[in-house]
Amino acid sequence: MDHEKIIRIVDDILKLKKFKFVYRPTLERIVTQIASDNSLDVVEDKSKQLVHHVWGSSWKTFRREYLYELIDVAFSAIDVFDRESQLTKALSLHASTAQRASYLFDFYQHVFLNIGHISSLSDYGCGLNPLTLPWMKIHARVDYHPRDVDLSAIEVANYFFHHGEYPYHAIAGDLLNRDYVKSDAAFLFGVLPILEQQEKGSSVRVINELPSRWIVITLPARLYGMDDKSTPNLYDDWFTQTFGTIYTKIVKIQTHHELLCIIDKHPA
Repeated sequence: MDHEKIIRIVDDILKLKKFKFVYRPTLERIVTQIASDNSLDVVEDKSKQLVHHVWGSSWKTFRREYLYELIDVAFSAIDVFDRESQLTKALSLHASTAQRASYLFDFYQHVFLNIGHISSLSDYGCGLNPLTLPWMKIHARVDYHPRDVDLSAIEVANYFFHHGEYPYHAIAGDLLNRDYVKSDAAFLFGVLPILEQQEKGSSVRVINELPSRWIVITLPARLYGMDDKSTPNLYDDWFTQTFGTIYTKIVKIQTHHELLCIIDKHPA
Protein backbone atom coordinates (compact mmCIF):
# COMPACT_ATOMS: atom_id res chain seq x y z
CA MET A 1 0.00 0.00 0.00
CA ASP A 2 1.40 3.40 -0.90
CA HIS A 3 2.18 6.02 1.72
CA GLU A 4 -0.62 8.38 0.66
CA LYS A 5 -3.28 5.73 1.34
CA ILE A 6 -1.77 5.00 4.75
CA ILE A 7 -1.81 8.71 5.65
CA ARG A 8 -5.45 8.96 4.54
CA ILE A 9 -6.44 6.04 6.77
CA VAL A 10 -4.53 7.54 9.70
CA ASP A 11 -6.23 10.90 9.16
CA ASP A 12 -9.67 9.25 9.08
CA ILE A 13 -9.02 7.33 12.31
CA LEU A 14 -7.69 10.40 14.16
CA LYS A 15 -10.89 12.28 13.29
CA LEU A 16 -12.82 9.86 15.50
CA LYS A 17 -13.37 11.07 19.05
CA LYS A 18 -12.24 7.81 20.70
CA PHE A 19 -8.89 7.82 18.85
CA LYS A 20 -7.99 11.51 18.68
CA PHE A 21 -5.54 11.24 21.60
CA VAL A 22 -3.43 8.48 20.03
CA TYR A 23 0.12 9.55 19.12
CA ARG A 24 0.16 9.89 15.35
CA PRO A 25 3.49 8.08 14.69
CA THR A 26 2.15 5.11 16.67
CA LEU A 27 -0.99 4.96 14.56
CA GLU A 28 1.07 5.28 11.37
CA ARG A 29 3.22 2.35 12.50
CA ILE A 30 0.18 0.20 13.25
CA VAL A 31 -1.59 1.01 9.97
CA THR A 32 1.59 0.38 7.98
CA GLN A 33 2.12 -2.95 9.73
CA ILE A 34 -1.47 -4.10 9.15
CA ALA A 35 -1.41 -2.88 5.54
CA SER A 36 1.59 -5.09 4.81
CA ASP A 37 -0.46 -8.22 5.54
CA ASN A 38 -4.01 -7.27 4.55
CA SER A 39 -6.05 -5.93 1.66
CA LEU A 40 -6.96 -2.24 1.61
CA ASP A 41 -10.64 -2.78 2.42
CA VAL A 42 -9.90 -4.19 5.92
CA VAL A 43 -6.87 -2.13 6.98
CA GLU A 44 -8.79 0.69 8.65
CA ASP A 45 -11.11 -1.60 10.62
CA LYS A 46 -8.28 -3.89 11.72
CA SER A 47 -6.20 -0.88 12.77
CA LYS A 48 -9.06 0.53 14.85
CA GLN A 49 -9.67 -2.88 16.42
CA LEU A 50 -6.04 -3.21 17.47
CA VAL A 51 -5.81 0.32 18.86
CA HIS A 52 -9.05 -0.16 20.80
CA HIS A 53 -7.98 -3.58 22.08
CA VAL A 54 -4.61 -2.33 23.29
CA TRP A 55 -5.53 1.10 24.69
CA GLY A 56 -9.32 1.26 24.72
CA SER A 57 -9.63 0.02 28.30
CA SER A 58 -6.78 2.14 29.76
CA TRP A 59 -9.12 4.79 31.12
CA LYS A 60 -11.90 3.78 33.44
CA THR A 61 -13.18 7.22 32.57
CA PHE A 62 -11.36 10.22 31.12
CA ARG A 63 -12.76 13.40 32.63
CA ARG A 64 -10.17 16.09 32.09
CA GLU A 65 -11.76 18.79 34.26
CA TYR A 66 -12.34 16.35 37.11
CA LEU A 67 -8.70 15.22 36.98
CA TYR A 68 -7.53 18.83 36.99
CA GLU A 69 -9.81 19.58 39.93
CA LEU A 70 -8.36 16.66 41.91
CA ILE A 71 -4.83 17.86 41.16
CA ASP A 72 -5.71 21.44 42.16
CA VAL A 73 -7.25 20.29 45.45
CA ALA A 74 -4.25 18.04 46.12
CA PHE A 75 -1.75 20.89 45.80
CA SER A 76 -3.88 23.24 47.87
CA ALA A 77 -4.04 20.71 50.72
CA ILE A 78 -1.88 21.43 53.74
CA ASP A 79 -2.04 17.90 55.12
CA VAL A 80 0.03 15.26 53.29
CA PHE A 81 -2.68 12.65 53.81
CA ASP A 82 -5.29 14.91 52.15
CA ARG A 83 -2.96 15.53 49.21
CA GLU A 84 -2.31 11.83 48.68
CA SER A 85 -6.01 11.06 49.05
CA GLN A 86 -6.89 13.39 46.16
CA LEU A 87 -4.10 12.02 43.96
CA THR A 88 -5.20 8.46 44.72
CA LYS A 89 -8.66 9.33 43.40
CA ALA A 90 -7.05 10.54 40.18
CA LEU A 91 -4.83 7.46 39.89
CA SER A 92 -7.87 5.20 40.22
CA LEU A 93 -9.23 6.54 36.91
CA HIS A 94 -6.48 4.86 34.86
CA ALA A 95 -6.29 1.07 34.69
CA SER A 96 -2.53 0.79 35.25
CA THR A 97 -2.17 3.10 38.24
CA ALA A 98 -5.46 1.93 39.76
CA GLN A 99 -3.84 -1.46 40.37
CA ARG A 100 -1.18 -0.07 42.73
CA ALA A 101 -2.84 3.10 44.04
CA SER A 102 -3.59 1.54 47.44
CA TYR A 103 -0.02 0.41 48.21
CA LEU A 104 2.28 2.89 46.50
CA PHE A 105 4.50 3.41 49.55
CA ASP A 106 5.31 -0.30 49.79
CA PHE A 107 5.60 -0.60 46.02
CA TYR A 108 8.26 2.07 45.68
CA GLN A 109 10.11 0.78 48.72
CA HIS A 110 10.51 -2.52 46.87
CA VAL A 111 11.69 -0.70 43.75
CA PHE A 112 14.27 1.64 45.26
CA LEU A 113 15.64 -0.82 47.80
CA ASN A 114 16.64 -2.91 44.78
CA ILE A 115 17.90 -0.27 42.35
CA GLY A 116 19.37 2.13 44.90
CA HIS A 117 20.39 5.70 44.11
CA ILE A 118 19.76 6.90 40.57
CA SER A 119 20.29 10.21 38.80
CA SER A 120 17.89 9.66 35.89
CA LEU A 121 14.67 7.76 35.29
CA SER A 122 12.57 7.02 32.20
CA ASP A 123 8.90 6.09 32.55
CA TYR A 124 7.60 4.44 29.37
CA GLY A 125 3.86 4.04 28.84
CA CYS A 126 3.60 6.26 31.91
CA GLY A 127 -0.16 6.85 31.91
CA LEU A 128 -0.85 8.70 35.16
CA ASN A 129 2.23 7.32 36.89
CA PRO A 130 3.83 10.81 37.07
CA LEU A 131 1.17 11.57 39.70
CA THR A 132 2.89 9.04 41.97
CA LEU A 133 5.97 11.26 42.36
CA PRO A 134 5.06 12.07 46.00
CA TRP A 135 5.40 8.34 46.77
CA MET A 136 8.55 7.85 44.68
CA LYS A 137 10.34 10.47 46.78
CA ILE A 138 13.05 10.89 44.16
CA HIS A 139 15.30 13.90 44.59
CA ALA A 140 14.44 16.99 42.54
CA ARG A 141 17.82 16.72 40.82
CA VAL A 142 16.87 13.32 39.36
CA ASP A 143 16.06 13.68 35.65
CA TYR A 144 12.61 12.15 35.12
CA HIS A 145 11.44 11.39 31.56
CA PRO A 146 7.78 10.25 31.22
CA ARG A 147 6.66 9.01 27.80
CA ASP A 148 3.35 7.68 26.45
CA VAL A 149 1.48 7.27 23.17
CA ASP A 150 -1.70 8.50 24.89
CA LEU A 151 -1.71 12.28 24.46
CA SER A 152 -4.43 12.71 27.08
CA ALA A 153 -2.15 11.14 29.71
CA ILE A 154 0.70 13.42 28.61
CA GLU A 155 -1.60 16.42 28.98
CA VAL A 156 -2.60 15.48 32.54
CA ALA A 157 1.00 14.73 33.55
CA ASN A 158 2.15 18.17 32.41
CA TYR A 159 -0.73 19.85 34.23
CA PHE A 160 0.41 18.00 37.36
CA PHE A 161 4.05 19.04 36.87
CA HIS A 162 3.11 22.68 36.32
CA HIS A 163 0.84 22.98 39.33
CA GLY A 164 3.16 20.99 41.57
CA GLU A 165 6.16 23.05 40.39
CA TYR A 166 8.03 19.94 39.34
CA PRO A 167 10.93 20.51 36.91
CA TYR A 168 9.73 17.85 34.47
CA HIS A 169 7.95 17.62 31.14
CA ALA A 170 6.14 14.61 29.64
CA ILE A 171 6.21 14.06 25.88
CA ALA A 172 4.79 11.52 23.46
CA GLY A 173 6.97 8.54 22.65
CA ASP A 174 6.60 5.02 21.27
CA LEU A 175 8.87 2.19 22.39
CA LEU A 176 8.26 0.24 19.19
CA ASN A 177 9.47 3.28 17.26
CA ARG A 178 12.62 3.23 19.44
CA ASP A 179 11.81 6.50 21.21
CA TYR A 180 14.34 5.72 23.95
CA VAL A 181 15.91 7.98 26.57
CA LYS A 182 19.27 7.25 28.16
CA SER A 183 18.75 6.88 31.91
CA ASP A 184 19.92 4.90 34.92
CA ALA A 185 16.56 3.16 35.28
CA ALA A 186 13.49 2.60 33.12
CA PHE A 187 9.94 1.93 34.33
CA LEU A 188 7.74 -0.28 32.14
CA PHE A 189 4.61 -0.68 34.24
CA GLY A 190 2.09 -2.92 32.49
CA VAL A 191 3.83 -2.25 29.17
CA LEU A 192 5.17 -5.64 28.04
CA PRO A 193 1.77 -7.28 27.34
CA ILE A 194 0.86 -4.20 25.26
CA LEU A 195 4.06 -4.52 23.23
CA GLU A 196 3.46 -8.22 22.66
CA GLN A 197 -0.11 -7.61 21.48
CA GLN A 198 1.26 -5.34 18.77
CA GLU A 199 4.39 -7.26 17.82
CA LYS A 200 5.08 -10.73 19.20
CA GLY A 201 8.59 -11.01 20.60
CA SER A 202 9.15 -7.25 20.70
CA SER A 203 9.68 -7.17 24.49
CA VAL A 204 13.10 -8.82 24.19
CA ARG A 205 14.28 -6.38 21.54
CA VAL A 206 13.03 -3.35 23.45
CA ILE A 207 14.59 -4.35 26.77
CA ASN A 208 17.87 -5.30 25.11
CA GLU A 209 18.01 -1.92 23.35
CA LEU A 210 16.88 0.34 26.20
CA PRO A 211 19.86 2.49 27.26
CA SER A 212 19.28 1.86 30.97
CA ARG A 213 20.92 -0.43 33.53
CA TRP A 214 17.81 -1.09 35.60
CA ILE A 215 14.56 -2.18 33.94
CA VAL A 216 11.60 -2.14 36.34
CA ILE A 217 8.59 -4.05 35.02
CA THR A 218 5.13 -4.87 36.30
CA LEU A 219 2.98 -7.68 34.95
CA PRO A 220 -0.56 -8.69 35.93
CA ALA A 221 -0.60 -11.01 38.93
CA ARG A 222 -2.97 -13.31 37.07
CA LEU A 223 -4.25 -13.72 33.56
CA TYR A 224 -7.33 -11.55 33.20
CA GLY A 225 -10.35 -13.33 34.61
CA MET A 226 -8.28 -15.64 36.82
CA ASP A 227 -8.58 -14.44 40.40
CA ASP A 228 -7.93 -17.77 42.07
CA LYS A 229 -4.53 -17.43 43.80
CA SER A 230 -3.94 -21.14 43.35
CA THR A 231 -3.87 -20.61 39.57
CA PRO A 232 -0.28 -20.55 38.26
CA ASN A 233 0.81 -17.09 37.17
CA LEU A 234 1.32 -17.57 33.45
CA TYR A 235 2.85 -14.11 33.12
CA ASP A 236 5.51 -15.19 35.63
CA ASP A 237 6.17 -18.31 33.56
CA TRP A 238 6.37 -16.28 30.35
CA PHE A 239 8.73 -13.74 31.90
CA THR A 240 11.05 -16.42 33.30
CA GLN A 241 11.17 -18.33 30.01
CA THR A 242 11.71 -15.15 27.99
CA PHE A 243 14.30 -13.31 30.08
CA GLY A 244 15.69 -15.86 32.53
CA THR A 245 18.31 -17.11 30.09
CA ILE A 246 19.28 -13.60 28.91
CA TYR A 247 19.88 -11.78 32.20
CA THR A 248 21.59 -13.27 35.23
CA LYS A 249 20.30 -10.83 37.85
CA ILE A 250 16.53 -10.60 38.10
CA VAL A 251 14.47 -9.87 41.20
CA LYS A 252 10.78 -10.83 41.24
CA ILE A 253 8.36 -9.68 43.93
CA GLN A 254 4.68 -10.56 44.12
CA THR A 255 2.80 -7.42 45.19
CA HIS A 256 -0.91 -7.06 45.92
CA HIS A 257 -2.14 -7.08 42.32
CA GLU A 258 0.99 -7.27 40.19
CA LEU A 259 4.23 -9.11 39.65
CA LEU A 260 7.15 -6.68 40.06
CA CYS A 261 10.24 -7.70 38.07
CA ILE A 262 13.56 -5.83 38.25
CA ILE A 263 16.30 -6.59 35.73
CA ASP A 264 19.88 -5.48 36.33
CA LYS A 265 21.32 -5.49 32.80
CA HIS A 266 24.84 -4.72 33.96
CA PRO A 267 25.42 -6.27 37.41
CA ALA A 268 28.67 -5.33 39.11
